[in-house]
This record gives sequence, C-alpha cells and structure tokens, in this order.
Amino acid sequence: PGASPAASPVDCSLPSAGFKHTVTWKNAGRQAPATVTVEDTTPPVFDVCPEDIEVDCVGGAEGVLVTFEVRGFDLSGQVTLVSRDETGREVDGSGTRFGVGSHIVTTTAEDESGQKATCSFLVDVVDRSDPVIVCPEDIVVGTDPGDAVAHVDFDVMASDDCDPAVSVVCRASWGEVVSGDAFPVGSTGVVCTARDHAG
Repeated sequence: PGASPAASPVDCSLPSAGFKHTVTWKNAGRQAPATVTVEDTTPPVFDVCPEDIEVDCVGGAEGVLVTFEVRGFDLSGQVTLVSRDETGREVDGSGTRFGVGSHIVTTTAEDESGQKATCSFLVDVVDRSDPVIVCPEDIVVGTDPGDAVAHVDFDVMASDDCDPAVSVVCRASWGEVVSGDAFPVGSTGVVCTARDHAG
C-alpha cells in the first residue's frame, strides 16, 4: 500500500514567512520525517486607499498641510507601508505639506516575505485667490531746467498666500516701465499687474 501521513494537521491559514512544519510518514511500520514549507506568494491587500484629494491653497506659501489614511494587511503577518510623492519625498499621512499643483502619492505595502502591492492617489492643491498688490499714491515730480523728462522712482509691492515670488509688471502707454525710468512732461497713467504662479 502507498505511504500515508500520520495524523499531524498543518495549519496553513495564517503562516509566517518561511513557516515550516514537520510531519511523519508511515509505511509498513517504517517512519520517515518530512518537512513541509509554506511560502507566502500572495502580496498584501489595501483595505483603505484614499480617493483623490483636492484642497485650497490657504495659510502660507510653504504649502498646505494634507492628511490621509492608508491601511493594508497580509495573511502572513506584519505589513510595512511607505508613501512617497512624485519626487520620491516620503510623505506622512498624519500631515505633510504640499505646494500648489497636482501631486501623485504612491503607497507601497510590503510584507515580511518581500511581497509588495501599491496604491496611488492624487493630491491637488488649487490656488483660487488673487495676489494682493499695493501701489503708491499719485506722484508729482518736477523736471530739471531745460529737461523735457524726469526720472521717477516708485515702489510697488505684491504678496500671495501661496506664492512667495509674485511677479509685478508696470506699463505706461508706451510699454513696460520700472522705477527710475524717465517720464515726459505731463500726466502719465501707469498700470501695475501682479501675477502668481496660478496665473
């Protein structure tokens, strides 16, 4: 008759990586031990992977604090979760700052046997606010005797909650002007525009 194993059940439902169990085979009064090795070939599973996240850019040019929750499990035991953005920076679900724009966050779940799974989602930080610009009061200057123009100094300031480098461009009827430029005799209207990175 063929060999049959002794009554020594093997629990394969929750094995750890490299789990081994020894069973004894009996045949015609002889016994021979055999080792059964259970290998984990199943990757972890995410039970929570966030939907795409959209937030308004408020509260400072250093970025918006974004939180998220990712959870994963594996039948073999402990799972390590690591989240990174598109630049490779590690991000923490308990709170990480993101600048204006769309960011891809990818979380990798790895079990003790090296099996991996990933989930990805977008963090979209939207700038919906205009910059704030402060222009000088009307300026009156005189020309030097015999001159038809005067050099005029002026200071225009601009700020934005999400952009530390707001661009400011000032224009007169003939084109772009900057502080210290020459202006002709008479009244000249100057319009200054502040523009952030969101346009």
